[in-house]
Amino acid sequence: MRTRTSLVALAFLVACGVVAPITITRAIPEGRVAGNPLGAVIPEGLTLPIPLEIDLESEAEARNTGPVQTVTLEALRLDVTATGEPAGDSDDWDFVSSIVVYVESSVAGSALPRREVARLDPAPEGGRVLELDTDTSVDLRDYVEEGARLTATVSGTAPPDDVTYDGEVTLGLSFL
Repeated sequence: MRTRTSLVALAFLVACGVVAPITITRAIPEGRVAGNPLGAVIPEGLTLPIPLEIDLESEAEARNTGPVQTVTLEALRLDVTATGEPAGDSDDWDFVSSIVVYVESSVAGSALPRREVARLDPAPEGGRVLELDTDTSVDLRDYVEEGARLTATVSGTAPPDDVTYDGEVTLGLSFL
C-alpha cells in the first residue's frame, strides 16, 4: 500500500511540474598566484577570479522542466596544479590564512549587492586541496541571470614562488 501511495504522489508531483533539485559542476580554469621569495604579506585586494557562467534557460530545457527557481553554491574546491612547479618544486596552500568568496554582478551599476557565499578560515596547513564552507542560503539566480562572477579575497603571505591552481564549483538548481 505504501509503495502505491508513493508512486501516486510521485506521479502527481511530476504532473504538477515539481522537479527534484539537481547539481551541476563547472571547472575553474587554471590561475596563478605570484610568488615572492621574501614572503611578503599578500597585497590587499588580491582576488582569485572564479567564472560563473550558466545558461539557466538551457539547463531547464535540457531537463524538460519549468524555469529555474533557485541557484545555490553547494561546493567550491581549489586544487594546486603542477604547472607552477618546476623540477624539484612542490607547492601547497600553506601561504593562505583564509579565503572569503563573494558573488557579485558583472553589470556596472547593478542593484545586486556583493554577497559572501563561501569561506575557509583558517585554511588547513600542508594541503594541495582547499574545500571551502559554502552558504547555501544565498540564492544566486538573479546574479547568474544578470551575469555573475565569484571573487575570492585571500589573506596570508605570498608563496615563495608562483603557485598555480584550478578547481570546481558545484551549483544546486531547483525548478518551478
